[in-house]
Amino acid sequence: MSWITIPNYGRARSAVTVSPGNLAAQPLTQNSPHLSYTFTLFDDTDITLESYLAPTYNFKRGEGLKFAVAIDDEPPQTLNLHDVTGIWGGASE
Repeated sequence: MSWITIPNYGRARSAVTVSPGNLAAQPLTQNSPHLSYTFTLFDDTDITLESYLAPTYNFKRGEGLKFAVAIDDEPPQTLNLHDVTGIWGGASE
């Protein structure tokens, strides 16, 4: 498993995708494949995390495509790209 940077794609200067694209779901452990980003908050405040994801077909036969998000030492929260109602209270489309 590896990460591929796609230059000039998306809202920023590049995007990232996993390779191979049909990789089976991975268990969430300390050694799981992951991307890390460093950021600093100067106040104790609530934050909103926005993920920009490329449109994709739900080829997992109803399971949807999933990813997990964790901040600091909190347990990862698994999100499903194809379940907009389950994304932290998001509205359905």
